[in-house]
Amino acid sequence: MEEVILTFDQGNTRAKLSVFRIMADGGCRVEGEFRYESAPTVEDVAELVETYGISGAIYCSVGHIDVRFVETLRGLISGELIILTHRTPLPVTISYATPSSLGFDRIAAAVGAVELLGKRNIMIVDAGTAVTEDLVMVSPENEVCFLGGRISPGLRMRFRSLHELTSRLPLIDSHGETPVVGRSTELSIRSGVVRGLVSEIDGTFAEYRSLCQSSELTMILTGGDAPLLSDLISEKAEVCQNLNDIGLCAIYRHNSGKFA
Repeated sequence: MEEVILTFDQGNTRAKLSVFRIMADGGCRVEGEFRYESAPTVEDVAELVETYGISGAIYCSVGHIDVRFVETLRGLISGELIILTHRTPLPVTISYATPSSLGFDRIAAAVGAVELLGKRNIMIVDAGTAVTEDLVMVSPENEVCFLGGRISPGLRMRFRSLHELTSRLPLIDSHGETPVVGRSTELSIRSGVVRGLVSEIDGTFAEYRSLCQSSELTMILTGGDAPLLSDLISEKAEVCQNLNDIGLCAIYRHNSGKFA
């Protein structure tokens, strides 16, 4: 039987909600996507539940779980509510030394990448408030494993730190030219920040590819700055802005007896 579910992804600065229809064969279709600058209200969620006939949900937060909100959400839906934790069964294996400190957004993105691209070696770049560059590899036993990756400041954090930790550098953003050689202070900052991150991603991809030996490595980008970066990086990469949502839907399906 089909089911309509809500994926709830609370990030560092924004909340992302998506409505998925899970078909009887386990396939998924996006029915609606919603973005909030901070967090949605209970009224916002109640309206979505009524409008789309949502019966199940999966909740993911990079920070603390809002227990009161979760309990309210539990009362709004008639079916399963899955809270993504480090104990939630996953369709990928986590090979991480400190799984209790692994961000749930990184888990969701990794599962989403495998859902979209299949069993292959994948570098997942999430370019948001922070930038994560994670590696998923297929083992000799054909098992998909999340190995870990790198975390560094995102573009806005880099721009802000240059302004706040110096006495004269202005605060600018990523909108505008990024020449190879900046011939003004503004262009020098933008070139250094944006192209610096591009060089970081290119370098990480080369190092990850060496770990794959003779196997291929595919890159996928998500996050608010993904479109900007995809135009500048050396490797061809797919951009998927709802990667975490796709991953959360796959995790819900993996944990539901209806779609086993």
